[in-house]
Amino acid sequence: MDTRPIINGVRGLHNLDINVPNAVLVGETVTLECTWQLEDEEALYSVKWYRGREEFYRYIPKELPHTRVFPLPGIEVDISRSGARRVVLQEATPAMAGRFRCEVSADAPTFHTEIRSAPLEVVETPEWGPKLVSDRSWYGVGSTLRATCASPQAHPPANLTFALNGREVRVRFRVQA
Repeated sequence: MDTRPIINGVRGLHNLDINVPNAVLVGETVTLECTWQLEDEEALYSVKWYRGREEFYRYIPKELPHTRVFPLPGIEVDISRSGARRVVLQEATPAMAGRFRCEVSADAPTFHTEIRSAPLEVVETPEWGPKLVSDRSWYGVGSTLRATCASPQAHPPANLTFALNGREVRVRFRVQA
């Protein structure tokens, strides 16, 4: 009969979690976080960050310098505020949006690797609110209202709802770019 103790629980690299904001405004600083646990005297080998399939940041504690940044359009890493568990990106632009992935690897002998990902949307708000211009200043009951509504570009595109005397109305309209 085997009398060795049964060991329960997780060993090695586990509990990997990623924290990426769902959406940020253009120009904001973006903090991406990746957390994990290492057990049984296992050491960290590397942390790599990707947008889509492209690596843009790497942290390897056994190398000097520990961090390495790879040029990627739309991504500007603040190295002074980034490290093993956090990457800080400066001045969000629409080009920054996408799926971000954190890949953590334990050191030898296992080189166990875990990956988590999350999307980031960069929101570009309109410079001004919608403007409504009609062909007349007064309308009688049953009259047809003809008007032009203009809204500046935004990302994601603005969702316009029309109301008359506080009640939403269905409209026929043409979108012009």
